[in-house]
Amino acid sequence: PMSKIIIPGTSLNVSPICLGTQQFSGASSTSGDVTWGAIPAARVTAILRAALAAGVNFLDCAEAYGPSAAAERAVGAALAEIMSSGEDGVSRESVVIATKFGVHRPLWELSEAEREASPREYCRMYRGRDVEDAIERSLKNLGVEFIDLYQVHWPVNVDLDDPVATAEVVGALEKARTDGKIRYYGVCNFGSSDLKKFLSAGGKPVTNQLPYNLIHRSIEFGVLPLCRSLGISVVCYSPLQQGLLTARTLASPADLPAGRRRTRFFPSAE
Repeated sequence: PMSKIIIPGTSLNVSPICLGTQQFSGASSTSGDVTWGAIPAARVTAILRAALAAGVNFLDCAEAYGPSAAAERAVGAALAEIMSSGEDGVSRESVVIATKFGVHRPLWELSEAEREASPREYCRMYRGRDVEDAIERSLKNLGVEFIDLYQVHWPVNVDLDDPVATAEVVGALEKARTDGKIRYYGVCNFGSSDLKKFLSAGGKPVTNQLPYNLIHRSIEFGVLPLCRSLGISVVCYSPLQQGLLTARTLASPADLPAGRRRTRFFPSAE
């Protein structure tokens, strides 16, 4: 069986490998995720069952994955099916579920002018009540009574330059912990200044989810040392740099989903 580790400062006993679920977002690239492609709901249960059987008990989702939080709903339906079967020995307590609040218009839907504008122009900024509502939606989508790790998806989803607005968000997260709706909370994609502003407002995140791999190592020069000094664990995404660090050979950028080949690591196919 796969070994487990405790995320420092928590009681969350997780597999070192976390199953990302952004692709669990619909049946096609037009209704799901253009960057990663989309896996039909019928396949989600099989994938989740295989991951759990391999010892992966850590799942990461987000309300922004797919239209109308499609990925959260797919994960919830798959977990319910697996747990109800009784054949896999999976219970709610044996699975660590992470999800996030924060939505924005997909980059591939933006005009060139909009892409050059501040992210504030196309990202939703949340206040305390918005976070409370988002938690309720995620609980319903996932079909669970509590979320193990609830995360801020992007710094621009909170007005970090407004201490009052940021304190409202922190207050909503702390209240959700007290009420038992979330067990812990963290942040994602927060740089050093973002993290300091969040902490100044009273935030106590246990994790910061960041891109990190052998190619993309920029966090080593600022936010990683800061997280280490503060005792905030780093959850790494894109560990294989969107497939570049696998053995798969790409004949051309056209082999990639349209959204992914617009990123900095792939030349344009257009």
